Amino acid sequence: YEWWAYEQDSDGKEIYTGHEKSLESLETYLNQNGPFLGVLGFSQGATLTTFLAELQQSKEKKWFKFVILIGGVPPISQYSNCVR
Repeated sequence: YEWWAYEQDSDGKEIYTGHEKSLESLETYLNQNGPFLGVLGFSQGATLTTFLAELQQSKEKKWFKFVILIGGVPPISQYSNCVR
């Protein structure tokens, strides 16, 4: 399972697809079922949880108070100030 897909084009450029749909689905879920005390993200989910925390801050939402990130990688630069 994955929150988004990764591939490289013929020039070696990194291409990520599906992250917009994943974030949209999670935002809808959080709006309908939150708030939660915290969120735990593992692997690619840890990176996605970083996006959610940034989205929560930019939209001034209160979906959760803390995050736990395990085994993630820095987010792709398109969605975060943290650049790989």
